[in-house]
Amino acid sequence: MVDGIRIGVILLALGWLALQDMKTRKVRVSDLFVVSVALLAAGMTEQVELRIRAGGFIFGLLVLSLCKLSAEALGMADGFLILVYGVSFGLQSVSFLCFVSFLFAAAVAGGLFLLRRIGRKGRIPYLPFFLAGYLVTLMI
Repeated sequence: MVDGIRIGVILLALGWLALQDMKTRKVRVSDLFVVSVALLAAGMTEQVELRIRAGGFIFGLLVLSLCKLSAEALGMADGFLILVYGVSFGLQSVSFLCFVSFLFAAAVAGGLFLLRRIGRKGRIPYLPFFLAGYLVTLMI
């Protein structure tokens, strides 16, 4: 029962941000805050060792740093969400989720580039791929 509620909360939260990211290419800070609280609450219902959560935090900080250093090629909201997810569910979970979601994003971006829908400097929203990666992690 708790697993179903946790998964539902996460899907709703990520779905809301993904929809917002696709429509406006921006995420409101207030929505990011609400989703972050929901993710942290959902993560606290799961038994994850403190050192695993700390690893997720460090992973998230690295991604957030890369966001800043790359002139936000990956948005700061995306990086912050990865940080919060890492703290909530730990290093293994966030690293696998990022791997899968980056693969999806790269495949779609490559396809759009080949179809000449975007150029080399084109931008696509990342949060829909984060949601897709989360759905894949649920199936595994």
